[in-house]
Amino acid sequence: MIRISIITPIRNGAVHLRDCVENVAGQDCRSLEHLLVVDARSDDGSVALAAELASAWPHLRVLEQTTGGQSRALNLGIDAAAGPVIGILNVDDLYMPGAIARGLEELDRSPPPALVYGNCRVVDDEGRMLSHNRIPDASAVRMIAAYAFPVNPAAYFYHRAVHDLVGAYDEANEFSMDIDFLLRVARSIRLRHVDEDWGIFRFARGTKTWNAIERGELRPRARRLRLQHLRLLPWPDLVRCMQIYAGLKLRHWLGFRIN
Repeated sequence: MIRISIITPIRNGAVHLRDCVENVAGQDCRSLEHLLVVDARSDDGSVALAAELASAWPHLRVLEQTTGGQSRALNLGIDAAAGPVIGILNVDDLYMPGAIARGLEELDRSPPPALVYGNCRVVDDEGRMLSHNRIPDASAVRMIAAYAFPVNPAAYFYHRAVHDLVGAYDEANEFSMDIDFLLRVARSIRLRHVDEDWGIFRFARGTKTWNAIERGELRPRARRLRLQHLRLLPWPDLVRCMQIYAGLKLRHWLGFRIN
């Protein structure tokens, strides 16, 4: 019986694909499937490599994507998933040892629909630690006011039924679909933090996140998305959000004045 479906969208990801597949295969979990949603427009051998790997690993399934971008790939994977639990692993990211099994254990203790998340190690392309993403409170209020959210899907798992509650990934949003998804979930249910390192986010030159930061696009996009969700908060949460934001700005101003 398949308990969890790991979905990996791939476009020109051949350089990391084997490591990604072996990382999932090496997890302490026998009841999983790994869906590789491969963009047929890839021109780096990703399509052929995915087929080769699927012939060697029985838990691998390859889906071909012919239209749309990353959000479309995620939705294709979710539609095809056989497991009641979903994990999203980008092709250049990794799970910590035992992360999938721990995610399933925590979800077994959480009435569905639920989302559980751990901490995420942010590393460079040499594997050196850059930062440690640890967010004890990933409420919609904190994510909007303090820009504090789980930084990468490698650090969280959720019941597939969450999508029945909040809908699919937004296919009109190709850059911050994960933040939008988390905000929609957090406005509907409580995200539960587990203080363990589950994910490894590779922040490397040439990735979509790196390029967006270099072009100065990441923060403005995130700000627009947060404002969009801010307008949807109930009045008490809106007031609390503004209080947190004002407090953060005041502390920043006081620190600047002192220094």
